[in-house]
Amino acid sequence: MKNNYNDIIDILMTLLNDEEIASSIVVSGTIVPFLVTKKEPDEYIRDFSILVKKKNIDSIRKKVKNLSKEYTFDIVSDSKTYMVGEYGFKIKYNDTYVRFEPYSFLSNNFKVSSYVLSEDEKEIITKTNTLYNVTKNCIIRYTTFSDDKKIRIISPEYQLSKIELMNKKAFGPSTKVIEMLNRLSDESILKIVREKMENENVDIKRQAAKKDNQMLFIILGAVLVVLAMIVFLIIK
Repeated sequence: MKNNYNDIIDILMTLLNDEEIASSIVVSGTIVPFLVTKKEPDEYIRDFSILVKKKNIDSIRKKVKNLSKEYTFDIVSDSKTYMVGEYGFKIKYNDTYVRFEPYSFLSNNFKVSSYVLSEDEKEIITKTNTLYNVTKNCIIRYTTFSDDKKIRIISPEYQLSKIELMNKKAFGPSTKVIEMLNRLSDESILKIVREKMENENVDIKRQAAKKDNQMLFIILGAVLVVLAMIVFLIIK
């Protein structure tokens, strides 16, 4: 199958053209070593993640929705449609899926939240990963994206440690990706991240997906406004 590297570059170029988006995102996933080395993958990278500063994710969500009107982005799901809380949203561009996941880096604690929606959309599984006492330079790096742009990426050391921890043989990344990450990793940093990863906290929750929550809140809000107007007219 032909690789989708050009589609991924198109997505990133579109996002980087917006200054607020560019300063709020970190690219994560098996695309990372190819971005660093500027080499096209032989394989098809079906999906990857874009981590978004949690304090900015609502604003970025609105911007991506606006971009979807101009470009062929298709927002396929949004955690806020199915539950209360912020666990990100997902888009599709041609046959490439991108997960926008909220993250924070406070007091040397790195936290990322994500979600999975069941096929029948009746259950949503949320996950929050927290890595403690780790410095930002171990987790996030810059790489040159084009002549005039840089992009923040998850460090090869973190990406490799995550793959090792997950230990996915059947559905994991290719041997080539692992070899590339090994070559790009600094051994001293890799040692630190591996140690921190052993004590990573993973909080997984399952709950019924309530797709109509947002509409319910809108209806309740409208009812309250009408009641307030009635009370005002009676008092007046």
